[in-house]
Amino acid sequence: MGCGQGQFTRGLLATGLDVIAVEGSAAGCAATLNRGVPRERLVRHDMRIPLQLGRKFDMVMCTEVAEHIEPPFSSQLVQSISEHSDVCWFSSERPETN
Repeated sequence: MGCGQGQFTRGLLATGLDVIAVEGSAAGCAATLNRGVPRERLVRHDMRIPLQLGRKFDMVMCTEVAEHIEPPFSSQLVQSISEHSDVCWFSSERPETN
């Protein structure tokens, strides 16, 4: 969730994994597509609102996304992550590095 420019997405897809990238920004989506990630593997979504992909995954990765979301919406990000997997890779920068 939050695929930035698609580096992880492309690498994971190259190994044959079933990956769906979720990105909130138009620039991030464009960069991900330009990196060669198929359009059907990319979902543009504002992480401040509930996300329903209709399935669970073995793992959700959310790397340095939370600091870009305003604090009142942070619980929605966590809820979206936990609704899509029981396992999460999560990292974040300090909010003031935004």
